Amino acid sequence: MEYISRTDEIQKSKHVFEGILSVIRKAAELLKDGRAAKKTDLENIFPGLWTKLEERLYSPDPGMPGNVVAMEASGDGGGKATYFFRIMDRNEYRQKRDKSELADITSEFLIKLNRCMLEINFRREPIYLTDEKINQPSYSRYRESIRQIPYLQTLRKHFIGRVIHGSSEQWEKDVLDLMQFNINARDNGEKWSKSLSRE
Repeated sequence: MEYISRTDEIQKSKHVFEGILSVIRKAAELLKDGRAAKKTDLENIFPGLWTKLEERLYSPDPGMPGNVVAMEASGDGGGKATYFFRIMDRNEYRQKRDKSELADITSEFLIKLNRCMLEINFRREPIYLTDEKINQPSYSRYRESIRQIPYLQTLRKHFIGRVIHGSSEQWEKDVLDLMQFNINARDNGEKWSKSLSRE
């Protein structure tokens, strides 16, 4: 009798696990290559999924890390980095308490972010290079692009920083540091870099 009970538990666990994998696969397909997804599409996959993702994007508590979205990217040489963008004005974020309003702003920003990345063909270097670097002669092509392409201007305006993938411990530490930096920064133009992080 005990054997049958344990077999049933294993079967139930297997079904639950397969269900979770199915949700992850479907959501990953929608969000593939940094694409934005509609709230309704994610909710159709799994009711409550959007809410769980929102909890990772921002916090109603202005003292907690939030006001940020992340985009994963791989380079030609196989290197990976996570790129972080500010959802809204930092001072406005500190005043927001309405979760549904934050959800609407986040949805609009994700659509804008996706459109901007598509328009610049997912090129990342002109987003993360500092103004100092952009002004060097070797990057003159980017300087002209930034001047002429509003989508690139928007991405640079919202860009907070990037975290290179090293060890999982280093990545997690840098991500938390970047998010805390974003909450503490007063000026929207302030960018995070590894050299600014606490050792």
